[in-house]
Amino acid sequence: MTKYREIIRLAGLSLSQTNIALSCGVSIKTVNKVLKAAREKDIS
Repeated sequence: MTKYREIIRLAGLSLSQTNIALSCGVSIKTVNKVLKAAREKDIS
């Protein structure tokens, strides 16, 4: 299961997408999609 909140939280701490992907056990593509959706919905 994708950890959406954790991805957004780590992005808020200025971690790279690669580090976020490794930390959450998902692909960089998944991190990119989650962060894009969060930006579109103005979630931080």
